[in-house]
Amino acid sequence: HSVYRHYGLSIQAWDSWLWDKVKELMVGIIVMSVVVWGLVAAIRKSPRRWWVSAWVGAVCFTAALVFLAPVVIDPLFNKFEPLAVHDAPLAQSLERVVDRAGLRIPVDRMYWMAASEKVRTMNAYVTGLGASKRVVVWDTTIANATTPEILFVFGHELGHYVLGHIPKQLGILAAIFLVL
Repeated sequence: HSVYRHYGLSIQAWDSWLWDKVKELMVGIIVMSVVVWGLVAAIRKSPRRWWVSAWVGAVCFTAALVFLAPVVIDPLFNKFEPLAVHDAPLAQSLERVVDRAGLRIPVDRMYWMAASEKVRTMNAYVTGLGASKRVVVWDTTIANATTPEILFVFGHELGHYVLGHIPKQLGILAAIFLVL
């Protein structure tokens, strides 16, 4: 954190940063508790073939985390509000880009994020799966970039969805989990 503060990337106070680390730890403890519980249950249920159900469980649990993260985990760390409330024309422009990409993310699933409370960097991205899929634009991006620049950054991030990087990443993780 001190390196990010030294170079002016972060403006987050130490107490806020430490609180975020405590929340990360608590989320990690909960996630790992579920993982360990599932692993122990798989071993007890089938001592010879536990690894098959553990693998299936790991893949399903990872997909569930990708689905739930934008709705449950991300709001623990940042403030989100509807983008249309902060910049309706930008929300409409982003919706046109999403439509051109062949995806369906309505304006009511486009969010403004209060990043300026913690960082000076800029970003816009797509997150989630299925019904939790959403667009997020940081307030620092809106404040420091023009609409075409924001659409450019967002277009790059949207490309990850269009190119199927999320399913591919889940597939790679599934293969790693199988080997483990």
